[in-house]
Amino acid sequence: MGIRETLNQKPMITTGATVAIIILAILVIVWEVLPPRPPRAPTKSYYSDDDGASYFPDDVNRVPPFDHNGKDAVRCFVFSCPGKGKFVGYLEKYTKDMAAKITAARASSNPEAMDQLDMDSGREVKKPGDPKWIRVATHDAEAETITNVKCPDNPTAVLTPEFPP
Repeated sequence: MGIRETLNQKPMITTGATVAIIILAILVIVWEVLPPRPPRAPTKSYYSDDDGASYFPDDVNRVPPFDHNGKDAVRCFVFSCPGKGKFVGYLEKYTKDMAAKITAARASSNPEAMDQLDMDSGREVKKPGDPKWIRVATHDAEAETITNVKCPDNPTAVLTPEFPP
């Protein structure tokens, strides 16, 4: 007896299989049509109070520099390379004037207050160990060199940004 004869003699099996295929097709279509889930925004960032020699996680909304155990803490961007482990790629802080403006904008009831700030005009970056902070808005090429991090031993290796848990 072949498959066709079995299906003709047992219509319940045919109906069940047909319904299962239709449900599966609908589920696949719905899965494909749904928008992707947005990634969760990080709630923590890394900071350093010793020029990048070490780092610690804290609230992502801190405005650097801020006091941490009596020292100025700045945001640090941590990366890893294959076989190299984690390292601080560069440090970031805001001028005192910009930090005050950011704090005031966040505290205001105006939801557009943050959008009105030119954050780069008061943003400064540097490599760990460098004595000089570079203002992003005034030295774009130099700041871009600092923030364009490469693996130390192999500039073509895949660089992975690291985020606190």
